Amino acid sequence: SSDLSLGSSVVRTQQVVCLPLEIVSSIPAVWVSFTIQAPTNILNNAYISVNPPFTNASIVAGPNSQWFVNMQTSPSGGVTGDQIIGDVCFTAVSTHSAFVPVTLNNLVITNQGGSVPGGTAFGGRVVVIADQPLLEAGLSTNKHRLLTIYGKANTDYEIDYSTNLSGTPSWIPGWTNTVPASLWYSQYLPGSFSNAPVLFLRAKQR
Repeated sequence: SSDLSLGSSVVRTQQVVCLPLEIVSSIPAVWVSFTIQAPTNILNNAYISVNPPFTNASIVAGPNSQWFVNMQTSPSGGVTGDQIIGDVCFTAVSTHSAFVPVTLNNLVITNQGGSVPGGTAFGGRVVVIADQPLLEAGLSTNKHRLLTIYGKANTDYEIDYSTNLSGTPSWIPGWTNTVPASLWYSQYLPGSFSNAPVLFLRAKQR
């Protein structure tokens, strides 16, 4: 069988973002087709570039932020193993910051000789940054609480916290993070915040 996966990235709105396409195949794959689906009015102007041994590709826009993709190598070529076979690029047009899932569907991978094994497609994600920052909670491999802030490059954001949002919430200044050129910054929650049973966080630009 073969797997195709789409990478993830962070982008400022009105900028171009490219997501790598990675294939893992045990038999030389010579032709790949699939559809890409994203929420509407967030990404547009899709195009695709290919890496050798793939020689050409087409991407056709469909309805409701869907695109149809075909990629080919020479019939005697093909990809075996784990390779980045190209990039799918979009212009981010969202007027608000958003976590944007990008899914791959209807995957067909044809191998050298014409066989069509089963394949699995894994989508990616684009984080679009407009004017508002975004916060994302997570856990590290050793189960420590992680906080990731997405925002404008080289900009300071104050992280405020609250333990109760009922009624009129009381927001208390916690700490300040500077978002680097990558547009995101991830950290362990400091001190007592890492053990608080209930914790609400927000970010605001300073």
